[in-house]
Amino acid sequence: MIEVFNQLTKEMLSVEFYILLPFFMLLIALISGVSLQKSIKASITLGIGFIGIFLVFDHFVLQLSPVLEKIGQTMMRTMDVFDVGWPPMARIAWSYGYVPVLLLFIIGINMIAYKFRITRTLNIDIWNYWHFIFLGQMVHAATGKVILAFTAAAFSEIIILWLADWSADDVREFTGVEGVSITTLACVCYYPIGVFINDMLDKIKVINSIKADPESLEKRLGFAGDPIAIGFVLGCCLGISGNYPFKDILALGFNIAAVVYILPKMTHIISEGILPISEGVKKKLTKKVGGKEKIHIGIHFAILLGDSSVIVTGIIMMPIVLLMSLSLPGIRFLPIASLPNIISIVPMIVVACGRNILKSVIVSSMIMVGNFYVASGLSEFITALGGSVGYKVTGYDGLVTSFLEGGNLLRFWLLEVFQFSWLGFIILPMVIIVLYYTKRVKSTNVDLALKRL
Repeated sequence: MIEVFNQLTKEMLSVEFYILLPFFMLLIALISGVSLQKSIKASITLGIGFIGIFLVFDHFVLQLSPVLEKIGQTMMRTMDVFDVGWPPMARIAWSYGYVPVLLLFIIGINMIAYKFRITRTLNIDIWNYWHFIFLGQMVHAATGKVILAFTAAAFSEIIILWLADWSADDVREFTGVEGVSITTLACVCYYPIGVFINDMLDKIKVINSIKADPESLEKRLGFAGDPIAIGFVLGCCLGISGNYPFKDILALGFNIAAVVYILPKMTHIISEGILPISEGVKKKLTKKVGGKEKIHIGIHFAILLGDSSVIVTGIIMMPIVLLMSLSLPGIRFLPIASLPNIISIVPMIVVACGRNILKSVIVSSMIMVGNFYVASGLSEFITALGGSVGYKVTGYDGLVTSFLEGGNLLRFWLLEVFQFSWLGFIILPMVIIVLYYTKRVKSTNVDLALKRL
């Protein structure tokens, strides 16, 4: 029976994200009373939108990876750790022996939390449950205790569900899509830091007076402030930094401009798919509880990639991060494999900063200093963890890490707490302050749940 269950779990997780998410959305639509024809059409449209986003994003990575690698090679600094990016971290997580049980446990925690109004978010982004599993696996490896591993995974999920609730209104304003929230740990975990620092930056008159959202930049600078122009210029600058020939510099500029232009189109397709489903859920709730309850469908951060402020912030951060890796003392790796995926970390920072690119870059830079030191410090641990499940980089025997996932600040803090480390408890007051501040200024209808706790 256990073997059958394990096989079913593996089969489900082997299904592509753009199939799995629409399938769950189809179930939600049918349960909510949306007609079969409308449900199927909406779900397929949603899948098409995500396929479009990932096609464009893959093209973006394909164009940027060679130039970023070339820039990194010219930086001539000896490093003893190899950055492998995020995919190996997901592979390590899904290789954890307790995956089937832990996956059911995490789903169950979400159901219970929703039932008792601890959250208003139902997280259907099953693939990205690997973030919770990875933390549990790390805690298990560090402490040897399965109970702590499951508790840590559950605790991280509850935090992410709260952040999804608190940020849902901002996400709605940002995307124009009603009834969704973002539950990808690697992205939404930085939302409260963004909210807190953004409000601090607002108190600095010079920074607060600069309107750096795409519309303001375009209004002030004309075509030079248009996101397409900014993408073209940034692409050309990267090409120049990589010593590309002139024609390749222009080609990179056009490709980055194309990404900036096309991604929003894909987001509109996703919106077309989600809208009928979210409206169906809303009608059902209105009939059931008179419209007093809210429900947020927790989905992948990709819906945020269609905003040009996210793309521009991500591209600007890439050379900044490379310079950090050379200038910060004690950094043991060049984040070449992770650089293109910076664009997947910044969306909720941009949301928290109200699409202001300048403030988003400032907040992102502060966060990524922490990512560097955590990823460097955990390199031995991550290498050993990968080795325990048979992960190895072909032709390389040294230490490995992941800048964005191995360096994730929330995961690091929880790892320290569940090891009962003094560092985890020193950081605890700061975490409470930032979370409380975010809850106070951004909370939706989780107040009753928090009072019960």
